[in-house]
Amino acid sequence: MSISRRSFLKTSAAATAMTIAGGAAGKVLGETTGTPSAPGNKWPGKVAINFNKTAVTGTSSNPKVDDVVVAKMVDDTIMLLTGEKTVGAAWKAIFPSTLSATSKIAIKTNFYNNTLVCPHWSSLLAMAKGLAQMDFGGTTFPLANITIFESNTPNSFDSAGYTTARFQGISLVKDSQSSYNDCATGESKYCTSLNKADFMMNVFGCRGHDSYAESVTLGGKSHYGTYPPGVHTAPAFSVRIANLMATGAVNKKLVLSVCSAIFANNEGTQYQSGPADFTAYSKKMDSTATSTFASCTIIMSTDPVSTDMQAIKVLRMNKDKTTGVNDMPKYLRACAGISGALSVNYNIGVLDEAKMDIKKIINGTVVGGVPVIKNNNLVSVEEYALHISPLNKQGTVYIEYSAPASRIGNKAVLSMYDMLGNLVFSNEQAIPGVRNHFSWDRKTAQGKSLGAGKYVCRLTIGKINRSATFSIV
Repeated sequence: MSISRRSFLKTSAAATAMTIAGGAAGKVLGETTGTPSAPGNKWPGKVAINFNKTAVTGTSSNPKVDDVVVAKMVDDTIMLLTGEKTVGAAWKAIFPSTLSATSKIAIKTNFYNNTLVCPHWSSLLAMAKGLAQMDFGGTTFPLANITIFESNTPNSFDSAGYTTARFQGISLVKDSQSSYNDCATGESKYCTSLNKADFMMNVFGCRGHDSYAESVTLGGKSHYGTYPPGVHTAPAFSVRIANLMATGAVNKKLVLSVCSAIFANNEGTQYQSGPADFTAYSKKMDSTATSTFASCTIIMSTDPVSTDMQAIKVLRMNKDKTTGVNDMPKYLRACAGISGALSVNYNIGVLDEAKMDIKKIINGTVVGGVPVIKNNNLVSVEEYALHISPLNKQGTVYIEYSAPASRIGNKAVLSMYDMLGNLVFSNEQAIPGVRNHFSWDRKTAQGKSLGAGKYVCRLTIGKINRSATFSIV
C-alpha cells in the first residue's frame, strides 16, 4: 500500500508543523474551573511516571525484583518531577520553605495485603535514603526523623519485607488512632504518627477492589490505614474517601503521593488475590518488554488526584478501558471539584489529562510527550498532537498522541511510512483517553525489522491528520 509521494510529503509537512485543521474540544460533564488548591499540592497536575522493564525478572511464579533498579527509578522519578539535578535537592523541592533538619516526616504505606502488590519495600527505602540526602547548610536530614507507618492490619512490617535490618535508623510504626482536633470531616481520630509529623507522604500500591469501593484501592483508600476503617460497605463510602483526602490532617500535611506499582492487580478484583498479569500494559509501554507479568511502574506527584488517576490508567491500559474524566471514580471527581459527582465537592487536584503536565521515563530514558501550553499554573494540551521520542538503545519507537475528550472511544490509526510513501506498519485502536501512549518495535506487519533511514508516523482521527518524522540509525 502506498500514496503518491507528492501528496504524502505535502500532508506530512503540514501536519508536522502542527497546523490545526478543525475539531472542537469535547466538553467534560460538570467540568471544574480554577486552579486546584491544597496546602501541600505544590504543582497541581504535574506527574512523573517511570516504567522500567528490568525492574522485575524471572517468572510470574518466581518473580525477582531488582532493588537497585527500583531505587534508581525512585531517584530518577523525583528528579524528573522537580527538575532538580541531585536527589537531595529534588526531595527538598517538594516541601514548603518551613522544612528544616528538625522536621518530622511521616510516610504512609499499606500492607494489609502483604503480598507483592503492596508498595515494594525497595521503593520506600529509596525514598527514605533520598530524604536523608537533603542538605540544610551542611547538615543532612536525619533518618531518625522519618517514620513509616501503617495501621488497621493484622500483618507485620517484616511480612511485607520492611525489616529493621533494611530500614536501619528509620522508625517503623504499627500505629493506632487517637483523638485530635484536626480530623477529617465525619472522623474522630487518626494515627499518632501523622499527628506528630510536620509533613506526610502517601505511598500505595496499584490495586483493584470490589464495586462498593469503586473498584480500586489506591491513595484515597490508603487512608483507611490512617483513620479508623469503620464499615467498608457504608453507603457513603465514596463521600468518606473524598473527605479523608480533602479535609483534616491528611490534606494539611500531605506533600507527595506515590504509586509504587512494581506489581499490580486488576480493577474490580479482590486485592488480596495478589499480582495479576500485566502483559497488555507492559507491551503498550514498551513492546520489547519480556517480564510482562509485572507492571514495573512508579508514579509521583504532589497532586493526590492526578496520582490516583494515573494509577487507574495503568489498570485501564491493561484491560483496554477508557480513561476520560467521566470514567473516573466519583471520589476522584469530587476531589477534583467536579460538581454532581457526590454530595461533597472539593478542588484539591487535577483529574483531566488535558490539564496535566506529564513527564515520563521508560527504561531509564526520558521520553517526550505531546506539547503542552503553560499559562502560569495552568496547563493545557493541544487537541490533536503527535510526538515521537528518539529511539532508545533497543530501537523502540515511543509514540504519544492527544485527542479531545469527545473523541474517546473513537478510532485512531497510527501509520508508519518510509520516505517514498510506502506503508510499512499500521495500527488501529480505540482512543483510550486524552493522552495516549503507544510503543512500536519498528518491525513491519510481517515481522521484518526496518533498516536505517527516515520514516514518518501519521496519526489519523476522523478527518484529522498529524504527522511526525523520526530516524532509525
